[in-house]
Amino acid sequence: MTRVLVTGSAGFTGRHFRARLAERADVTALWTARTAEDGLEALELTDAEAVDAAVAAFRPDCVVHLAAQASLVRADQSPASSWRSNVDATINLALAVARHVPESRFVFASTAQVYGRVFLQEAPVDETSPIAPEGVYPHTKAAAEMALRDMLPATVETVVLRSFNQIGAEQERAYVTATFAAQVAEAEAGLRGTAIRVGNLAAVRDFLDVRDFVRLLDTVATGPRKAAGYRIYNVGSGNPVSIGSILERLRAMSTVALTVDVDPALFRPIDVPYTAGAFEAVRKDYDWCTSISLERSLEDILAHWRRTVGTRVR
Repeated sequence: MTRVLVTGSAGFTGRHFRARLAERADVTALWTARTAEDGLEALELTDAEAVDAAVAAFRPDCVVHLAAQASLVRADQSPASSWRSNVDATINLALAVARHVPESRFVFASTAQVYGRVFLQEAPVDETSPIAPEGVYPHTKAAAEMALRDMLPATVETVVLRSFNQIGAEQERAYVTATFAAQVAEAEAGLRGTAIRVGNLAAVRDFLDVRDFVRLLDTVATGPRKAAGYRIYNVGSGNPVSIGSILERLRAMSTVALTVDVDPALFRPIDVPYTAGAFEAVRKDYDWCTSISLERSLEDILAHWRRTVGTRVR
């Protein structure tokens, strides 16, 4: 029986990971979140003593660290809080793992945004590319990666997953595919006009369905142990597309004719025009590649928002 301690269990990726591991009879999971909910245990990750006690009591074979302040906007608005949530919490976990389960596995959900200005070369980055993060959230993720490298002993199998843009049903509306799909569903229901309010449509991103990501998480967290030490993997679809093409796909799925309203207020102060990665390492080491097409992802996201809007209308 594999014992897995998961942080951020109430978040977007955490909820999908819970659904994935619910099918596994050979896994015992401790699902943690900042506040207790149905099936979740409260664990304040910035409380070093509480984290140490939780790790000592549960003695996980693997820690999957998903918890983070992941919103770019909120991170920039509250940098001190974001550093506590994203860096101090990671340090507390690393120290507890080093103290109590020094031969375990530690899986850290990082972000491809740590590459930052390197993307300006407009060529796919791999794990050997330098990092040059811009903005509070990428800064904190890069710092957390370095903290794990420095604080976890070499006996821990440390796996850092630098995910590109995850998308899927139940993602909060602040993210681009969710906000587009929500507006489409609201227009179909007559709750708003038919103009979809958008920001920069020229930016190119690699979108990854969250279900593909948690399938990889499952493999990394519960599969056969690989060599101890510190490894980094880029995780993405390998199919970068423009934000504008996402909008056009959703417009084509709509039951009403939609127009586009470009709002300069929605443009980000820091917005890298092109992001793409190389994913050979994760494919080779974990025999993993994406299985869910972008079309299916968008169909499922739109279906989610149609259900949500339908509930609101009733």
